Amino acid sequence: MKLFLSGRISGTTWRESIVEGYLQDAAHSSDWPVLINAIFGKHSYVGPYWVRENDVSGKQHGLTNDVLESYNHRLDPSVCFQAIDRADAVFAWIDSLECHGTIVELTYAWQKKKPVWAAFDTAAIREEMWFVNLGTICDDKTRGEDGPTNLSPEEAPAFFLRWFIEEHVTEYLRTCPYAEYLQSPEWAEKRHQTLLFWDNRCSICGSINGLDVHHRTYERRAEEYANDLVVLCRSCHTIFHSNSKLVKE
Repeated sequence: MKLFLSGRISGTTWRESIVEGYLQDAAHSSDWPVLINAIFGKHSYVGPYWVRENDVSGKQHGLTNDVLESYNHRLDPSVCFQAIDRADAVFAWIDSLECHGTIVELTYAWQKKKPVWAAFDTAAIREEMWFVNLGTICDDKTRGEDGPTNLSPEEAPAFFLRWFIEEHVTEYLRTCPYAEYLQSPEWAEKRHQTLLFWDNRCSICGSINGLDVHHRTYERRAEEYANDLVVLCRSCHTIFHSNSKLVKE
């Protein structure tokens, strides 16, 4: 799953604790990269990134760290929007009422029908920003109310992001492109368990070479039963797709 992590950048460090490689200089350009499997080792990060912190600019949304004098806030929205376009969901950590850029990002995400997950530092902030919860595709949590009461502001974003992912990942895997599903850690585990069940052999001819895990039905994709999957060698798999039968003729 590709995620955009919205929220204040200036004066915060919570992204660094979630996204591996977030502070790499190579990432600070007008063509924001996708950091594959950088979030909890499973999910990819699409943005935002920031201008290198210094005495002139501070740490904030930006396009490049090469020539700070040419930094232009007016270019920011289009780069953020491109990253949101690439995202499968948007997570926002809202710890201040002064998060105007975050509201713009969430509005754009709603318009694009992206799932939006918002977590608030305090109940008072959530109450004041009631309009954020009006989006029908928005889910929200609050530190101190939804989760361990001893969560610090630095720990809360990672906790709630994990919660939202666990809550929604199955729904996402059911609807994402099939090729993407086959690249997910969830499918890798199902594939591994299916191979173990069939003793790492083709269920038709017993071959141990070139094994595929084949869906007998896609009805329960991402929540497959054991008998929804079967192991086939490449030859038997080809025969099946040619004849729609799990036997050689």
